[in-house]
Amino acid sequence: MAFKRKVRKSRLVWGEGLEDKALLKHFLRELKVEENAELYIHTGCGTGGSPKDIIDAAAREIGNFNKRLVILDRDDKSDDDMNEITRYALRKDVGVHFVTPSLEAVILHIIAPDAKWKKRSTQECKHEVEAKHVTRKKRTDEYAYKKLTLAKIMKATETDPELQFLIDYIKKD
Repeated sequence: MAFKRKVRKSRLVWGEGLEDKALLKHFLRELKVEENAELYIHTGCGTGGSPKDIIDAAAREIGNFNKRLVILDRDDKSDDDMNEITRYALRKDVGVHFVTPSLEAVILHIIAPDAKWKKRSTQECKHEVEAKHVTRKKRTDEYAYKKLTLAKIMKATETDPELQFLIDYIKKD
């Protein structure tokens, strides 16, 4: 009888910078995605620059990934800009997901789901996170996000379709 080797699916989840990478690592650990024997997740990040630079960096990352996903802050990008970035990413075989207005808003939505964080600016959200939840010096430490427990993340997915999309994209084929 021949032994059949099972190959794990792999995903690359790429943030804009080190702060995003730390948040994504914590987020994935809380969701226990990495403990899934069928799925391997690698997180990485760009070093700034334009969205196209970040997409290029994810496309160049060495590894045989089934899916590559870049998570970008929507900030003040127009629909035309987002469509152009999405088309560029597709040519590079990279998925792109825009969070409104930023990943900081996602953090705040998980911690305080009643507030309307999605309607605030990126700078307001960033200031709120750094003032009350994770100091600027610790933003690149994945363990600094311990307030984002699995229960809070799952509750937030009920009211945040962007967060639910992110989880679904990572877990599904």
